[in-house]
Amino acid sequence: MPEARRVETFDVPIEALYAVIIDYESYPEFVSDLKAVVVSKQSKTKAHASFVARSPLGDVHYSLDLFQKEPKHVSWKLADSDTFKDMHGSWTLEELGDAETQVEYHAAAESRMPAPGFIVQGLIARSLPKMMRSFRDRTHEIYEW
Repeated sequence: MPEARRVETFDVPIEALYAVIIDYESYPEFVSDLKAVVVSKQSKTKAHASFVARSPLGDVHYSLDLFQKEPKHVSWKLADSDTFKDMHGSWTLEELGDAETQVEYHAAAESRMPAPGFIVQGLIARSLPKMMRSFRDRTHEIYEW
C-alpha cells in the first residue's frame, strides 16, 4: 500500500497544534484539497467524520474513524469509501520546548481504482509538505503565535 511519512519541527505549542488537528470541520478553511468535513460523533478520545476532497477526477467521499490521545496523538482508519480500499494514518506530536513541537505525519492509502503504487505514493509525498505547512500556519493564525 502506498504510504508517506514526514517529520518536521513547528514553532508552535503542542496544545495549540493538537487543538487545530482535532477541529476536523474547520479543515476546508485551510486545507486546499478539502471541500467539506462533517463530524457526526466526537468525544475526547474518538470521532467519526465524513470528508469530501477535490481530485482531478471529481469529488472523493470517504469517512474516517479517528482516535485521539490528547495532546500527543491522533490516528485514523477508513470507515467507508467508494474510492479507497484502505486508508490509515496518524499525527504524532512531541513537545520539544516552550513553543516547539516535533510533528510526525504518516498516511497510507490504497485506491479501489487500479493505479501504479509509485504514482499514488508520489502524489501523497508531494502534497505532504504543503498540507503540514497549512496546519502550522493555521495554528499561528488562530493562536496568534
